[in-house]
Amino acid sequence: MEDAVEDASADTCYSQIRGANERPIIFVAHSVGGLIVKRGLVYSENIQHVNTEHLRSIYVSTYAILFLATPHLGSDKAKMGAALQSISHAIFPKKVMDSSGQLVSALETQSETLQNINRLFMDFQSRYRIYYFHESLPMSLGVTRGYIVEEYSAAPIQDGVERMGIEVDHSSICKFADFDSPGFEAVAEGIQRYSREAPSTVKRRWQEEKRGRDEHRRGVIEGLGGELLSLQNET
Repeated sequence: MEDAVEDASADTCYSQIRGANERPIIFVAHSVGGLIVKRGLVYSENIQHVNTEHLRSIYVSTYAILFLATPHLGSDKAKMGAALQSISHAIFPKKVMDSSGQLVSALETQSETLQNINRLFMDFQSRYRIYYFHESLPMSLGVTRGYIVEEYSAAPIQDGVERMGIEVDHSSICKFADFDSPGFEAVAEGIQRYSREAPSTVKRRWQEEKRGRDEHRRGVIEGLGGELLSLQNET
């Protein structure tokens, strides 16, 4: 997950070069990708130093996140391992799959890794519009079938959060062949609605962010001035 956060930081730098770092962001994340988004936002929110403050743009500009079968509260280890192997070529880079054993362990129900991500993300989750989608059909796991991410984990009941089931399995929940594909209308409607709402809110957040940065810099300068005056008095 740390590698993914570093990749997100690189994307932030590219957006800054393109003059897009203040544009609204709406994430559509499938499975483990949702946890990477949450971890990236936690990292971005913690940025304070003036030399790296451009990395906070992900935290400031994000307006909404649509989670598609993300195991917020974990998943059965055997089922998640089988699912990762099944969909790895379409979703995960090779360096992630090379360490899939560690990744699957981190995704076990109520693992320490998941608890830490959820605890840190919950501190500011309310600033974002959230839409949880959960799989409503079991996925083939060789000789058996099963839900990779149960509803309670993919779509926990929370105030102010939208949630919905899609009549597909874990692998297919993010694949829309046409307008009639299960879930397409709901996902597209959510994206369109959030896109209309996002610009004014994100613009206001950037105004507040810049005021906060200016106040912080003035405080630093005043603090340095006080230290210099103290040193002069001592001499």
